[in-house]
Amino acid sequence: MKFVDSLTQPDFQLLYEIRRTSAIQRIRDRSHAVLLSNKGYKINNVANIFDLDRDTVSAWLDAWKAQAEEGLSDKPHTG
Repeated sequence: MKFVDSLTQPDFQLLYEIRRTSAIQRIRDRSHAVLLSNKGYKINNVANIFDLDRDTVSAWLDAWKAQAEEGLSDKPHTG
């Protein structure tokens, strides 16, 4: 099972603040997903909450682990 490791207090505060105040819904959802994972929610449960597939949620968690706050943002798209 994949979970976000224990968040530091600054990371928790950052994610909580982003979840509350970001103007971009996708970023709010991703920060919320990381917080839920940190609470022990399984990927399938988080995917059900956001009505997404588990691979998407897994990618969000991987992006957080690899890039922290930067991992919450959309990547550049072509076209």
